[in-house]
Amino acid sequence: MTWLLPDRPEQLRNASAVPAAGACVRLKDRRGRFCLPSVVVIGAMRAGTSALTHYLLQHPHLIRNADGTEVHYFSDPFDTTRSLLKTWPTYAARFPVAATTVLTLDKTAQYLTGNLDALRTLLPSARVVAVLREPGQRAYSEFRHHCRAGRVVEVTAKKVGPLRAGTVLRGDALRGGRFASAALCYGARGRKKQLDELYELRGKENPAWILNRGTYRVLGRCAARHFDRFLAASPPEGEWTELVAGRYADRLQPLGGAVTLVDAADLRTDAGAVARRVLGGLRLDAALYPRHLTPYVPSHVDAPEPLLPATRERLDDVYRGPNAALRRLAPDLRLVGWN
Repeated sequence: MTWLLPDRPEQLRNASAVPAAGACVRLKDRRGRFCLPSVVVIGAMRAGTSALTHYLLQHPHLIRNADGTEVHYFSDPFDTTRSLLKTWPTYAARFPVAATTVLTLDKTAQYLTGNLDALRTLLPSARVVAVLREPGQRAYSEFRHHCRAGRVVEVTAKKVGPLRAGTVLRGDALRGGRFASAALCYGARGRKKQLDELYELRGKENPAWILNRGTYRVLGRCAARHFDRFLAASPPEGEWTELVAGRYADRLQPLGGAVTLVDAADLRTDAGAVARRVLGGLRLDAALYPRHLTPYVPSHVDAPEPLLPATRERLDDVYRGPNAALRRLAPDLRLVGWN
């Protein structure tokens, strides 16, 4: 393997070395140059990361990975930092570049609940940007997203272990018509090929959370009552990641303060100002950023049923402490509409 730093003409040959964020490399058995991300956008699902990425990429010298999808390299919290550091060339290979003036961006929302320690270790100088949305509404939005994707089911059997009829779960479909529910949703993290292996052990330890064909029905559309029942069915691991992701101060701790925080509400009021703040200080010509931005058009727009009062009260209790911790961490954030 050969890797080449952008500001140094000499080539360094050291298979154990890990280049810094923004470094451009040449990889064995691959043609061209590949540049590790200078910008990483995180923020949990349905927080507004796609909108921010849309506005950032309107700078002509900032590009995303070649296929434009979420990379998910750091999404699995069970992947060790050691293993991720060993395979960093596979991550770099996602970011081919043709021009020497461009920087690359990785937008993967689920990094917030993934291995941020590995991200910071591999990319210590990257601009990590976390988009934060009021956690209760964000969790409800993510739940509805999983529901539209066929990842939310309702137990129809009278009893499955400790689960009763009407229990609402989120998880992944397995072979043979089975459904596996767990705190972490691997299907939404680009890990669909590994589902059977990931849940084989879980089926032995918590068999009630592996539903057989005929014991459940898929909910294609979810109402507020389904979300309330979902929150009441805590998984064996402790807490749904829909809720865990909203404990922002705790989740961001591995970054040690080296993160740019964006309130999703500010994106709706002045996206251009937010994008310019994020891009400030990078090796990008600010004069090339357009004055008039192309508006972001979300892939799905709906008018959700309002949360049940009991659900809203439950969410306020869950996030009262975490929101206070976030205000201490970032007193300049307005956090409009947060409890």
